[in-house]
Amino acid sequence: AQHRAETLLGHHTLHDMLTGLPNQRAFNERLADALAEGAPASVLLLHLDRFRALMETLGHATGETLLRAVATRLAGLMAGTPGCALHRFEGALFAVFCPRSVDASSPAHLAAQVKTLRMPAFVIDSRELYFSFSMGASRAPEDGDDAATLLRRADTALQHVKRDGGDGFQQYFPALDAQSVERLELEHALTHAAARGALTLRYQPQIR
Repeated sequence: AQHRAETLLGHHTLHDMLTGLPNQRAFNERLADALAEGAPASVLLLHLDRFRALMETLGHATGETLLRAVATRLAGLMAGTPGCALHRFEGALFAVFCPRSVDASSPAHLAAQVKTLRMPAFVIDSRELYFSFSMGASRAPEDGDDAATLLRRADTALQHVKRDGGDGFQQYFPALDAQSVERLELEHALTHAAARGALTLRYQPQIR
């Protein structure tokens, strides 16, 4: 009984309770092991678009049912991609880790395959629910040689897709960091300008 309890505890430590998928801790451990070997690897982050709005409208139970259904469909896709492992992080965020990635398991190829999963729609509580993903990717060693850097840069690419309306894929490239910093600085500058009353409205005639 003690052995079974310890085994169950070990499983829960590395797996998501809702979907049964490996969790972020398992992802970090696998990624760290692969990077320690110096092998090339790729990280693909997938965030379910408009999931918060669905939860607020239809409730948590429907949202959790949709997450389990999406996880099952994603897992079926990954079963045909040897070496790649699907994980669920918190909320509507999933991650795919592919050690020694080749063309068949490249982030762009996987993202294209994920887009084919949106049909047919899920039927939950007599409602047809469609879904799409915002997806961002990074690769080792060119985008980083540690788990934290690779995840941060994949998330930078993901946020770029979300700002463009979602339902798309972006591979990380260095200019994305500069764009993110520029956007952040602009937001802070506008906030301070508004607080000081430094913004004015001007009308400019447009003449044809």
